[in-house]
Amino acid sequence: MFQALTSIPSPYLAMDKNTLRAQTLALIEALDPLERARRGNQARMRLLESAEYINAKTVAAYDSFENEIDTHTLFAKCLADGKTLGLPRTSKKRDRSMSMHKVADVQSELELTALGFREPKPVLAVIPPHAIDLIVVPGVAFDANGNRLGRGRGYYDRFLAGANLHAVTCALALECQIVNAVPVLDHDVRVKIIFTEDRVIRTA
Repeated sequence: MFQALTSIPSPYLAMDKNTLRAQTLALIEALDPLERARRGNQARMRLLESAEYINAKTVAAYDSFENEIDTHTLFAKCLADGKTLGLPRTSKKRDRSMSMHKVADVQSELELTALGFREPKPVLAVIPPHAIDLIVVPGVAFDANGNRLGRGRGYYDRFLAGANLHAVTCALALECQIVNAVPVLDHDVRVKIIFTEDRVIRTA
């Protein structure tokens, strides 16, 4: 359906990414909410049963919102398992940087952003990138090579490209979010594992 378009001028690539983003979000929205939740729970269970999660001491994730697979159950599981939980806080400056902060109480230590999701309060301790063992990355669409289409702001691509980050990168996705090929640029960063309701995709 969509092919990698690294040789095509960026305005056309951006248009193609926007088309894929809109089509995939429409497929997610078309699912019955209960069925979507059921499938999301299956994908999340595959993550929690994986060796990567079991062996991780520090797990970084994100606060799900809208039609994303729920991550709040993942937060509770991480804390119950005695793992360090990190959640992202984004910079409002032009560099659009992102840092992971240690969260021990999801109810009291997060604040709502203008975009509708929650992020850690700025007083919380920053987790050094090298200390993260597993990072769960959000995305709208993925392909079997681990290429990822986000929401277009680039926070995660910049964070994942950091030299001090050695974590296993993974994603939670529904099968309708897996496409033939995600259009990519040189700075786009792939994930290593994708957990869906039907399978575990380990990328090359």
